[in-house]
Amino acid sequence: MVATGRPPCPRCPVRSLAHARSSALASVRPGGRATLVGMPPTGARLDLDPAEFTNREKVLTGTVYGSGDPARALPSLLTDVAAGRILLTPLVGPSFPLERVEEAIQAALAGEPGRVIVTP
Repeated sequence: MVATGRPPCPRCPVRSLAHARSSALASVRPGGRATLVGMPPTGARLDLDPAEFTNREKVLTGTVYGSGDPARALPSLLTDVAAGRILLTPLVGPSFPLERVEEAIQAALAGEPGRVIVTP
């Protein structure tokens, strides 16, 4: 989640992902924009105060994979991965053999951290 309008706080505690998403809009300056990133679990909901939109003219938007052009973004990303500037291991979630594919699907739908992997 990216919120514009205030400096980042690397030590700010987050009670939960739901809390972080719900509080994103409140931490944006008037007229600012909050962008939700990532794939929430199926059925996830946001608890928002509508006055944050109308009274302070804020914008809340979402993005899928950064909404970028893969042909332009991937070469740069691969260079960063090869140089160790981007670590992929923390993004990998649980791994399931193909015969446990139903369990893998349930893990993904439940919002299991990281990408759920199914192997042949």
